[in-house]
Amino acid sequence: MLLNFDDIKKSFTFAIKEKDFALNLVIGGILYLITGCLQQVMKINKNILENTPEILVVVVIFILISLILNIFTNGYPLVCANNYLHKRKPVMPRWSNISGIMLTGLKATIISILYYIPSLALIAISAMITLLLNQPNLIILLLPVNLVVIITSLFFMFMAMIIFLKRLSITDALDFSLISKILSQYLVDLFLLILVMLGISLLIGLLSFLLCITCVGIILIPFITFYSQLVFTNIMAQFYEKIFQPKSQKEEIE
Repeated sequence: MLLNFDDIKKSFTFAIKEKDFALNLVIGGILYLITGCLQQVMKINKNILENTPEILVVVVIFILISLILNIFTNGYPLVCANNYLHKRKPVMPRWSNISGIMLTGLKATIISILYYIPSLALIAISAMITLLLNQPNLIILLLPVNLVVIITSLFFMFMAMIIFLKRLSITDALDFSLISKILSQYLVDLFLLILVMLGISLLIGLLSFLLCITCVGIILIPFITFYSQLVFTNIMAQFYEKIFQPKSQKEEIE
């Protein structure tokens, strides 16, 4: 595995060493908290929405605000990872560069959507064929093909996001030739990286579940979630370093 225990440990501690860590963590946590509250408000009974059109308008506004906040808060950890790769100080910048953070989050969202399209399209086509031919068992026969496409798309998307961290460029993330070459050499390492991140996610999920016991714990969950995003993007940035260091991006694998 390219990353060792010290690398993973570093991803948990780098943020704490930052000068404005507490302030940036509080801001990020509050934004996550607001987003979570908006999402809870949107879970309104359908009968109420049908009988009260004014509430429907409010719910739509909340959905838009929640979407914008999600994109914005997702952009910040990516900016931090980009600063880490370029050795910029501080790694955790202030939240004042709203347009830059928002643009980064929007780019990442676009990349994710583009990589989800093949899987969603194949699932839709499989469902349509099954309905048209009236053969319920057909979807089971097509399941292995769907799984292969979904897993392949996920690996490509994950690697694309890692490459994206360096220049925050959508073009880099859509360089299928480069991504294919990286996967051919580092597929096992990437798989192990994903397993590590899944393991960390499970631990964070368990911690969040335990925190739900108290009201104070529930309030802390968004802050832990935000911190975990900083950890994950830093792990991905370190993975990028291991692949491309010391040569330039394409020289290493060509």
